[in-house]
Amino acid sequence: MAAQNNVVKSTDHSQRKERPVNQQLPKPNFAEPATQVTFLIGPDNDIMKFIVHKEFACYHSSVVRAAFSSNFVDGQTQTYRIEDTSAGAFRLLVQWLYTQRLKIVQWSDSGVFDGLAEEAEEDKACNGGDAHLLEKDMNLVRLWVLADRLGIPKLQNDVMAVIINIGKNAYQPQWETFRYIYESTAEGSPLRALATRQCVIDVLPHTLVKNPSAFPHQLPLDTAVHCAQYMRHQFEDKSIEAKDFFVDTSSV
Repeated sequence: MAAQNNVVKSTDHSQRKERPVNQQLPKPNFAEPATQVTFLIGPDNDIMKFIVHKEFACYHSSVVRAAFSSNFVDGQTQTYRIEDTSAGAFRLLVQWLYTQRLKIVQWSDSGVFDGLAEEAEEDKACNGGDAHLLEKDMNLVRLWVLADRLGIPKLQNDVMAVIINIGKNAYQPQWETFRYIYESTAEGSPLRALATRQCVIDVLPHTLVKNPSAFPHQLPLDTAVHCAQYMRHQFEDKSIEAKDFFVDTSSV
């Protein structure tokens, strides 16, 4: 599908844009079911088109509401272009706009997260191994970044809860997601803080040593700071004793 020239492209993913004041709107009720807006998602050579009821899109995002109410091109065409996210992530966004729930396809809602570990192993066996899990993890972090950009904090928190529950109940985070997180967020981002915590808890030290180029340059420093803060909190007695650093003299 060829890219359209009459839409505004949204590609700034390193900084959150200034958001319009969030005005209280009535909850969507399909009062105007024929009024729909278009989202064009993905790079120019692989665009996917999504049609969404305008009242749902505008109710949950003041950024989207301002865009479609403006006199600029996106307001005139009722078309919103986002190049730097995936169709999988946006599909989850649309799902949430209508239901305020995240139905992750590979996991059943029954028992909340029961059986995640088993299903993760089935994914590895049947769907290309870790690459399949990586794409699922990438869609979740892309969704968090997209929700941040569009000003949907409730969705951000729902995504965060899913990511953390996956880590607790299914499998360790795919560390390849860390680079995207650092490229797509600013310092102080909760998603960065989570990546740092996951790196401390779940990533083996030899993985960092053997694959330094796979990780963001800032991540090891953030990890060191996190560990230092934790250690300072743990040790009430912060005095340093010389004997703690003596070498063994028993053989002398």
